[in-house]
Amino acid sequence: MTSTEKVDQHFLPKFYQKRFVLKGEYWVYDIAKQHLSRESPKYTATREHYNTLVDRDGNRDQTPEDELGKIESDAARVSTKINDRATLTPKHREHLALFIAMQRLRGPDFHDDFSEIANITWKSRLEVIMADPDEAERLWKQAVSKGATSDTMTFAEAREIFLSDDFKVTAHRNAVLEFMFKEATGLASVLLAMNWHILCAPESDHFVTCDKPLVVTPPKGASPYRGCGIGTPGAWKTFPLSLTRCLLITGLGTHCDYHSVNSETVRCINLNTCHNASGFISAGSHTLVRSLLAEIKAVAPPGYALGGNRLIVPTSLPFTPQ
Repeated sequence: MTSTEKVDQHFLPKFYQKRFVLKGEYWVYDIAKQHLSRESPKYTATREHYNTLVDRDGNRDQTPEDELGKIESDAARVSTKINDRATLTPKHREHLALFIAMQRLRGPDFHDDFSEIANITWKSRLEVIMADPDEAERLWKQAVSKGATSDTMTFAEAREIFLSDDFKVTAHRNAVLEFMFKEATGLASVLLAMNWHILCAPESDHFVTCDKPLVVTPPKGASPYRGCGIGTPGAWKTFPLSLTRCLLITGLGTHCDYHSVNSETVRCINLNTCHNASGFISAGSHTLVRSLLAEIKAVAPPGYALGGNRLIVPTSLPFTPQ
């Protein structure tokens, strides 16, 4: 490890979290522990070597971390302009869209989802391969001869493991990072093809954020039995940018403007953000977090847990989104 290598690497950037610090305070609610505490953006949302590639010999390459740093620096400059209600150029929108897309794919929740898909896919493939023992043994011996697998295990032992219910395929972080950088550009292009409305909170209110800040809110009246994604017609996409700013992405177009909103809108967006959280919710005020949690608990059905995407459609916008 070199002297400049970062060990603790963020999945929710430090600069972004600092946008939600209020009077020197930053509060984080850990969903699993059901615990609210005052934390520092420097140490929140980090994992050891999370954005680092590792080869078979254990050598580390933190190129992904460095590239993410460049994306974050560009987004930080755009965020400053947004706080000043400055006009965004197409390049500004490109920088912010790529940052938002990365956050959609960057967190531990996406890593776990990616790993689960890999597990289901590869176990299904192995079941098909093992259905023909002779062909499967030939492939095993071929893999052994190429050094792709261990030569200390017999094919019979390997087959028993592969077909066991306890066998699980786990995605290597390298694969997830490769996918993240590959897909983020395409997702950013989708976001850029939609209208942007930057919502400005009243002086008395503040936005909160979480480990999954890009929230997709289903259209009003949508069936709870149908899925809803970024491209679903009528769906709103929100991304809190700071204590006082939140990006609302709506229908197809390239419009970008600012709108002052009222307390009810801020509250609805904050509730959506809380519902979308997977690991934690963060804000500049412990009072705000406690009140949101209390409101959710008051209306939640028995057994409901945060992260269930039981979202609320805001209804108090002072304008008609394009």
